Amino acid sequence: MNINISQSFKTSDGKDLLETGDFMEFAIDLQKKGLKEDEIVEQFRKFWNGQLEIIRNPITLKKVLIRALETNYEDERNTIKAEEKAARWALILDIQKAGDIISLTPENVTLLRKLVGKSFGVIIVGQAWEMLDPKETAS
Repeated sequence: MNINISQSFKTSDGKDLLETGDFMEFAIDLQKKGLKEDEIVEQFRKFWNGQLEIIRNPITLKKVLIRALETNYEDERNTIKAEEKAARWALILDIQKAGDIISLTPENVTLLRKLVGKSFGVIIVGQAWEMLDPKETAS
């Protein structure tokens, strides 16, 4: 099944559902830009004074699926085998390197729906299940 993992989630009133904004990612992004130490300090100063916001990107299906696969679930603590963990890791890598569309087996779709259902609240689960429904996706 071909699934568009670049789809983004919406709030109940149709606005983009945004990431919370990760301060550590903000710091890493500043370093990646090759800024000098004093320039980085200035960016942090602007942030703390409310003059600069952390960029908050829309939450995509790709991010949700990876998070669901990465999570350790209490109900699996003593039952999940190493092979299953390795298979989930392989699926994470496939999703990471995929473009907008990824081809998933029906078994992987079932697994992803189950894990998303355990990981997230109603607004994410409802939309993710629709996005993972092959009748609703582009081929």
